[in-house]
Amino acid sequence: MGLLDFFRRGKEERAEQAETSAAEQGASVEPECGDVLLRALIGGNQMDEKKAMSIAAFAACVDFVADTTARLPVKLYRDCQVHQTAEEITGDRRVSLLNDDGGDLLTAYDARKAQVRDMLLYGSGHMYIQKYNTQVVSLRYVKKQSVSVTVNADPIFKEAMINAGGRQYYPWEFVTITRGSRNGVTGVGLLEQIPDLLVTAYDEMIYERTVAKTGGSKKGFLQAERKLSKPAIDELKSGWREMYASNENNMVVLNDGVKFAPSGNSSVEMQLNEHKLTNAELIAQAFGLSSAVVAGKASTDEYMSAVRTAIIPVVEAYQAALNRSLLTEAEKAEGLYFALDTSELLKGDMPSRFNAYSVALQNNIMSIDEVRYRENLPPLGFNYMKLGLADVLYDPKSGDIITPNMGVKIRADGNNDVMQDIIEERARHWTKGAHGYFTGSWSDGMSGGGAGVDKSGRSVIINIGSDMVTISSIDKPIEQQHTGKGNPNAILVFDVPLNNRQQELLDTLPEFDSRVSVPRDSVNMADLSALTAKTGDEFAMFTKSNERLIIRGNYCKVNINVEEARRLADQGYRWSGHTHPGVDINVMVPSAGDKEILKCFSQDISVIYDSKGNFRTFEKE
Repeated sequence: MGLLDFFRRGKEERAEQAETSAAEQGASVEPECGDVLLRALIGGNQMDEKKAMSIAAFAACVDFVADTTARLPVKLYRDCQVHQTAEEITGDRRVSLLNDDGGDLLTAYDARKAQVRDMLLYGSGHMYIQKYNTQVVSLRYVKKQSVSVTVNADPIFKEAMINAGGRQYYPWEFVTITRGSRNGVTGVGLLEQIPDLLVTAYDEMIYERTVAKTGGSKKGFLQAERKLSKPAIDELKSGWREMYASNENNMVVLNDGVKFAPSGNSSVEMQLNEHKLTNAELIAQAFGLSSAVVAGKASTDEYMSAVRTAIIPVVEAYQAALNRSLLTEAEKAEGLYFALDTSELLKGDMPSRFNAYSVALQNNIMSIDEVRYRENLPPLGFNYMKLGLADVLYDPKSGDIITPNMGVKIRADGNNDVMQDIIEERARHWTKGAHGYFTGSWSDGMSGGGAGVDKSGRSVIINIGSDMVTISSIDKPIEQQHTGKGNPNAILVFDVPLNNRQQELLDTLPEFDSRVSVPRDSVNMADLSALTAKTGDEFAMFTKSNERLIIRGNYCKVNINVEEARRLADQGYRWSGHTHPGVDINVMVPSAGDKEILKCFSQDISVIYDSKGNFRTFEKE
């Protein structure tokens, strides 16, 4: 044997030792006993999506969060914090792509659900934004396994590139939602966050399957009082292996002196079912849920708590991603923003939310329009606060106090007004003629003084300050009160005719932009509301001394521009009010044009009536 043979033999011996060592290590990692729990403790187990989604509790939590978020409609709003308005924009193509058809094989619902699912499992979900010039033409979901992200090493000025399908993209070319992110493009998924819990739950499931296949037989040792022969040992091993491997041989005959000693507990002794319930609850807690919510057995309070802890954070992350990636900087400056409509989701929480609003309104913490602004509803233009008498209004901007039922406005500057030109009559007094019959009525209007009726029953004497003014009474027979003639609501709902006075006024206003001047006491805003109920057109009233100018409009406007409004103001007119056709509460919301016209006059407020005689005041600002 030469020197080379010596080294060759040494090399072969070392190789054999290495193989033996590796075999021994492998045997220690994968014990032949097949106990999956022991294997998990000794050798560990890698958790992937397929294994995790085979765990019922985990899959149910993922589906609950992803399904709930995906079915919420996405809306686009224009926000104006100055006027506290949130206007919904319905014609934008991006809204359709997010809610209906994203331009991909997946529906918008399936794409959003898959994106949220990727975020929960892997920490980030991606949707590619396909554009033509600056227009978004499609939104395409990209599965996480097809995406890789490269992030620079700078901890302050972070930059990243996204690789998908072998191509490089910038982050702003994707709608990316993340979970627990430190850089905005990658995050921490639950597969990475709770791997040990998922492995334990998975191995328990595999253990149950093994127990079911083996009939629940315990593992253990065989003890012999005396040494067994080689054939006896081989026969015993074969029978034992067959008993655990299949159901063909479910018994083994032990020779005399051989005893079985169990080496583990049964599934009952291990309290396996209790462990499963505990692990299911822990998995649900990782999502911010409870097992009762996932099982559909939760109470309303438990469900709303789950929504706040599990769904709302995902909704907020999704909204932030949409606003960052789908809006231009110019649109962001205009106040545009995307929001997921959670009204249906939070419907169970509406009573508590609205009760809080009620307390805020009663204590003047918030105004009605501030409440509507938080609910993404249009404003009513009602900026007053109640002072406790139900009919007394306080304007926090000007400091004025208004008592509508008395027609008195107490100004902060001390110049108090009587608002008879703005809000019309509140109380009506009936007059008697010969033989005690009713011949008409008169209103004490908005005056701050006393009033009396002359003996003829045809006029009313009203004290306004120190001046005595005689005003001709408005003829309105009592039978018209009982028949509903002249009542705006009755005209609109039951097609009751106008009263004689209103009909005569309408005859003088036959078409759009017809104008007529009448005595001040011959018409009021309630009459114009009746004309609107009858015709469906707007009417406007301007008052100067004892004269009123009535102008007929059409279904959407009165032909008054800023120049003409200034001319009327120079002539001494005040804008008493105008009407808007319709009965919805939003009908009485002033338009921007209404406020521009009001700015032309010296007064601070005017009034809008609807087709049923309801009214609301509005201001310049």
